[in-house]
Amino acid sequence: MTRSLEPIGIPCPLCGRDEAVELKAFLDGVVVGRCRSCGMIYTPKRHPSPEEVLGEAALDELRHAYEPILTGARPHYRRDNYREYLRILAPHALGRRLLDVGCAHGFFAREARGAGFDVTGVEPHPGMAAFAAQENGVRVLAGRIEDVKLDERSFDAATFTDALEYVPAPADALAKVRAALVPGGVLFVKVPNAEYFLLRFALERRGVALGAGEAFSPSERASHFTPATLKALVEKAGFEVVRSGWPRPVHTRVAAMDVAWREVAPRWWEGLGQRLIRSAMDRAGRLEAALAGGANHGSNALFVLARRP
Repeated sequence: MTRSLEPIGIPCPLCGRDEAVELKAFLDGVVVGRCRSCGMIYTPKRHPSPEEVLGEAALDELRHAYEPILTGARPHYRRDNYREYLRILAPHALGRRLLDVGCAHGFFAREARGAGFDVTGVEPHPGMAAFAAQENGVRVLAGRIEDVKLDERSFDAATFTDALEYVPAPADALAKVRAALVPGGVLFVKVPNAEYFLLRFALERRGVALGAGEAFSPSERASHFTPATLKALVEKAGFEVVRSGWPRPVHTRVAAMDVAWREVAPRWWEGLGQRLIRSAMDRAGRLEAALAGGANHGSNALFVLARRP
């Protein structure tokens, strides 16, 4: 069943103007547009509850799906990505009190705890919040970031790993997190790369599929960031950017694998062709960025590391 959508004309989350030009319309009615004024790509017509994405499974189903990871039999398919994010963040954190916003099932938080962080998660979806708390031992504030209570200056670092793009008002969320950080506290944001999606969308219109799903999917995403718009949004919220770039590719799960093992890292031969293509595109994108003044259409993700003054 298709959920009801907000009316067209939601203002740009970066500059606040209502000047979006349609880029793509999903079959469910969601519209992806680009702001004429600042270039921000977002959804001026969107789902009312973007946090519901991938959160439909019951707790028992999730336990079954993630059993190989919970028991240590196999790693999570994003484990190496999570460890890379922590290597970027950790040297800049003044302490080890970490706020993980949009902690989902708690697997990044579990890696952070293993790296010595004392983690508090924020998760709006009740099922994922319960799983993170019960199965991964995460201290979770259940609710949207705009609704939960955060004490000022109570964290040394904060992370949004594949979460900020689902937040309807990302600048407000970042400002709230900034207030919860100690002076000098750091923020790490990792999001999908909108420039990569622009390339995929251009190819889709010519009948060429690149990767699983559609460009800009899932449609629940509220924003799509380029390096420039992510940096501008972080600065708008009162942070100073320390570092930005493209992390290693996220190799999405292999569709042919048993659904019960949907988050388990594939063995080396499973989905090998897709991983090789994705890695080659990432290298080409980095070369493009070096030669063409920063644009990168090949890397599927980007990050910003910033500090609260």
